[in-house]
Amino acid sequence: MRWLFVGIFCCYFSVFPPLVLAQDDDLLHASLHAEFASFAVQWIEKVRTNTVPRPDKKEVIPNGTHFTGRYAAIDPASVDFSVKRSGATINSPWVATLQYLEGVYEHQAISMEEALNGAAFELVRLRRITEVFRYDAVRKRWVE
Repeated sequence: MRWLFVGIFCCYFSVFPPLVLAQDDDLLHASLHAEFASFAVQWIEKVRTNTVPRPDKKEVIPNGTHFTGRYAAIDPASVDFSVKRSGATINSPWVATLQYLEGVYEHQAISMEEALNGAAFELVRLRRITEVFRYDAVRKRWVE
């Protein structure tokens, strides 16, 4: 009789807990997804303000008889991310990937001032940036 009870007990918890854990996992995933969305906005702003050269701090490069004004900028419409289980440690069970496009814009002119202030900056290079972040389960936050 005892073994029958143990068998029923094990069968019950081998069938139903995954459903409960899956629901809990889905709720946690949704929560971490929303938390990372906020983190990503702050991170993109930090990258944007720390990028040099940028639209408000262009660089000028002498190029023979001409000057080239240059800056880099993130395309806000290209920002995308995903959150998933890492399968790693208990302390870092989740990872997120953040992807965005960074464009380099240039304008060639005869004078340094015109190279800096010209209105005809053109996209000359585009690259996809992918960054990976981990979730610190102990501190309950995304780690930069």
